[in-house]
Amino acid sequence: PFLEIVQENVPRSIPTENVTILGQKLWKTMPANYPAADLPQVDFTLVQSITDSATGSTTSTNIATLTIKNWDGLPVEDGAFHFGIAYTGANVVTVAADGSLKIEPAPGNDNAQPLPKYNENGDRYTYTLNETSITLLNGPDSSEVYLQPVINTYLVENGYRSIQGALSVKKFLELPLDNNSNPIAYPAVQFALDRRYTRNNGSPSDWEEEVQTVTWTSAEVQEASKAAQDKTAPLENVLTFKNLDYYAPNGSRWEYRIREVTEDWLGGYEIT
Repeated sequence: PFLEIVQENVPRSIPTENVTILGQKLWKTMPANYPAADLPQVDFTLVQSITDSATGSTTSTNIATLTIKNWDGLPVEDGAFHFGIAYTGANVVTVAADGSLKIEPAPGNDNAQPLPKYNENGDRYTYTLNETSITLLNGPDSSEVYLQPVINTYLVENGYRSIQGALSVKKFLELPLDNNSNPIAYPAVQFALDRRYTRNNGSPSDWEEEVQTVTWTSAEVQEASKAAQDKTAPLENVLTFKNLDYYAPNGSRWEYRIREVTEDWLGGYEIT
């Protein structure tokens, strides 16, 4: 469609097309099988810019917004979630019955207008998509959980990289001795680390098992036994799990548990 403008008795046709900004969100380096329902809320702002053809000056305006609170169910292609902005003011995205993306003005945005492609002078608008904020469960700053977003046109990438810490466990090991108080075996010891987080609905997630393992090898046990001053006292060693994420992708804290691996490791010995 065109809008015909008459100026100084000279008719001029101005195109009146509208545009829809179709974006993609790619969450990178996420834990395996992390559910979309537990991704955090993200706010986007669309900036409309126009360059005056006469003066060359550019004017930019925040023209539209979009908040996605629940990513579950949105169309996904090659790991990227699809979303869009089609109206001035606040937008909302849902999924239509046929599975396609549906874009509407958000409730309360009664003055919404379709995004124009041209201004009244026929100059073409340009649109820039910005990620305004990531809102995390329990309120940690998003910089403690994610890298700064990388935006390529309308593809927004967020890399998960939580601040990290470490956990240690102390193991006391009593070696089996012969009648002369000499060790008859040097059993290896292994610990496994599991983790879970609080989901967006407030319930705990399933345990993710064996995120890491640490091992006190048989050779190391034998060396510790040789170095021990008291050959009859239990050996002891501190084993450490390193580079542990502090926050889950939704901002809740990871809960960790340490357990000693018993299957195929104890060789008839007991844990006390």
